[in-house]
Amino acid sequence: SSYGVITGEELRRENPTQDLETALLGRVAGLTKTNGELSLRGHNSLSYSSAPLILVDGSEVSSLANISVFDVATVTVHKDGSMYGQRGANGVILVKLR
Repeated sequence: SSYGVITGEELRRENPTQDLETALLGRVAGLTKTNGELSLRGHNSLSYSSAPLILVDGSEVSSLANISVFDVATVTVHKDGSMYGQRGANGVILVKLR
């Protein structure tokens, strides 16, 4: 399932923070951060990462922490990232920069 698209404009209007990760944590249902790791689908395993795949303009990144909401055009969150294979099993966060 997809949560649809959140525009950068919405994020900038609704959040006093310029940190994208913090803005999304307050906006996307089911998105949590535990021990420094984002999770969309809960923590399913003690030994394997439950972090979603994060793609910024098509390139995989390990964190959203260094991205400013002022640089964001859109964010699309897919809870089921099966179209990205095994790597998308924990969900996918797609960020398009402006």
